Amino acid sequence: MDELWQKRRQAYHKHLLKYLRYVLNDHFVLALLFICGAVAYNYNNFLKTYALSQGLGWTRIIIALILGLALSFGRLATFLEPADLVFLAPKESDLKHYLKKSFVYTSLVCLCEQAVIYLLLCPYLKIILNFSLGQLICLGLNQLLLKELGLYWDYLRGFAPLKQVGFMKLASLILVVLASYFPLGGLILSGGFWLGCLYGLKVNQQVVAWKFLIEKEAARMQGLYRFFNLFTDVNLVTTSAKRRKYLDWLLPTRPAYTFLYLRGFMRTSEYLGIYLRLTVLGSLLLIFIKNYYLACGVAGLFLYLIGLQLFSLSDRYQEIVFVYLYPLSDKQRLREFSGVLLRLLVPVCIIFSTLVLVTGQNVYLFSCLLLGLVLESYLITKPYFVWRQGRVRKN
Repeated sequence: MDELWQKRRQAYHKHLLKYLRYVLNDHFVLALLFICGAVAYNYNNFLKTYALSQGLGWTRIIIALILGLALSFGRLATFLEPADLVFLAPKESDLKHYLKKSFVYTSLVCLCEQAVIYLLLCPYLKIILNFSLGQLICLGLNQLLLKELGLYWDYLRGFAPLKQVGFMKLASLILVVLASYFPLGGLILSGGFWLGCLYGLKVNQQVVAWKFLIEKEAARMQGLYRFFNLFTDVNLVTTSAKRRKYLDWLLPTRPAYTFLYLRGFMRTSEYLGIYLRLTVLGSLLLIFIKNYYLACGVAGLFLYLIGLQLFSLSDRYQEIVFVYLYPLSDKQRLREFSGVLLRLLVPVCIIFSTLVLVTGQNVYLFSCLLLGLVLESYLITKPYFVWRQGRVRKN
């Protein structure tokens, strides 16, 4: 089993490197350097500006929410495949050792992630919230302890169908909030909670929940594939439709393709998720960027990325034979898709422009940015989309 785990881990790293070549290309790395530099510069200016302020104690709850959100990053990597349910079943008694190695490997990776996130917050905690060195150490240890507890819980769920997942997440969030106000007390309670789970949960670690582990590993890989799909086409991405009845009021009854594309966008997690994630990420960056021209560049970049990732929606129904029964031309289909795409990009323009206005710009600069982003949206959805469609057909 040790040899199998090593082979799986090496194959996993090789698989990731294949896609990272497309993610970390020259253009993206250059843009990332500018964005990180701008965020670091504004973060430093923010700390200098509010270093002597006494009215930001309420932001402890925001720090606690950030740390609570950070706990959700990283899941147990088992590298199990659907065929293992058949071919590794005779080795079920040895899988405990295999999963322990997966637990140790995932712990090292996830704890490094948590440490990086926490170190980024340390200057704010020290300068703005006036944390002492001891409080910083206690809060950091509490964060690592709770993340390790979450991974251990996932490890135990590989042997037993433990259902109290919501309770664990809520308890972790409460402990993070408590530790942000009373670091030492929160650390002590987290340690007691950890020991209680460690010795209080009696799980038969000989019977493996194969189906659960395989489904969780598949879901973890799909999360990675969706991230890589932001930069290049990944054929391994699978999508699932969700009803989302509460969004029906946004759907027009006609024309036909407009209804079809909007319904597909709202029901498919792939497109709606990309749209929301990029909008939220761009909004967070704009909140911290004070330079107007840099903010315009970031807003324009994220608007372009959102539009580019939604282009594939236009071909979503091309392999469904019933679509060709519509008495509608292909030209009309593309025209309606352009209208749907413009309808989706305009709210992003308004959100980005409003955030630039809120962060200190005047109404004139807000109007200029809004008009510029709307013009960019039109260029993306009309001439650029038509040109890209023609290029794809030639290839």
